[in-house]
Amino acid sequence: EELSWLKKCSEYFCKLDLVKYHSVVAILTLVDENSAVHPAHHNAAPNENKNKIFIHECFEISQCIISSIFEKTYQIQLLTRCAIVSLRSNYTLSKAEILVKSAISLIPSVSQKYQRNLFQLVANLLGAIRHIPVARAGRPFYLYEGLLNALSRCDWVKGEATF
Repeated sequence: EELSWLKKCSEYFCKLDLVKYHSVVAILTLVDENSAVHPAHHNAAPNENKNKIFIHECFEISQCIISSIFEKTYQIQLLTRCAIVSLRSNYTLSKAEILVKSAISLIPSVSQKYQRNLFQLVANLLGAIRHIPVARAGRPFYLYEGLLNALSRCDWVKGEATF
């Protein structure tokens, strides 16, 4: 019920990024609360399957709302937060990895006026990456490499950024 209300709220205020931002934060809080009450187990009972479906729905709605947000720094923050919640809730490692890659891909589109925010965004991304166990054909650091490549594509980061 609360999830449905949050989704409608972000639809009604579709031009207000802050409303959508806080709707996603509230949805992720629902996931955290649900995961704390119903921790995931490998031998899932029917009730646990309902919880997985609920968590899946939360992430799907969150991603739809995030993609509708105009401000790229908000998108990066929320994608990173989704990845962290995904890891915490034992949702899926691959989902966390996809969310981090999506956040990294947005970095070059961050406007220079938000360069001070970029430091915190990168710090949060590094924290999320640290917890994602990946081994891509002998390239365990490919997410870090992707982050560095994304930063190198920001013209204003090359020597002009003042953190």
